[in-house]
Amino acid sequence: MRELVDARTVRIIDLAFVVKAADGTTASAEIPDSEVAAAFSELDDEQNDLLSDEDLLEIAERLEPATAALVIVWENSWAAKFAQAVRRADGFLLSQEPIPHATVVRALEASRAGCAGTTGCAGAAGPGQPGSRPGPGVR
Repeated sequence: MRELVDARTVRIIDLAFVVKAADGTTASAEIPDSEVAAAFSELDDEQNDLLSDEDLLEIAERLEPATAALVIVWENSWAAKFAQAVRRADGFLLSQEPIPHATVVRALEASRAGCAGTTGCAGAAGPGQPGSRPGPGVR
C-alpha cells in the first residue's frame, strides 16, 4: 500500500478497523483513535473522517464471528487528470462497476486463445452467460 501511495496511484482518505468477536459483539477503531495510528500515519496524511460510526457498525455486523477487517476509503488519484478532462469536455460517467477478478482472467484467457467476443470457446464467458457482466449502457 505504501508503494501505491508514494507513486500517487491512490490516496488514502480514511482508515478504520472493525471486529466481530466470537460472541457476536462488534467494535471499531478509526486510525486516529487507535494505538496503531503511528503505523498507518504515513499512509493517511489527510484525515477526512468519512466513515461514520454507523458505517463501521454495519460493516462489523456483516463479518463472521471471530473476524476483523481493515476498512479503507481511497481515491484512485491516477484517474484525476482523466476525470478533469472529461468534465472540461462536458462529459460524465454513465456507469461504473467493478469487474470480478475471475471474469477478467477468463476474458484474458479467451482473448489469448483467439476467442474474444465469441461464446463457443471453452472457459470464455460470452454475452448472457455466467461471468459476463456488461454495465448499463455498455454494448
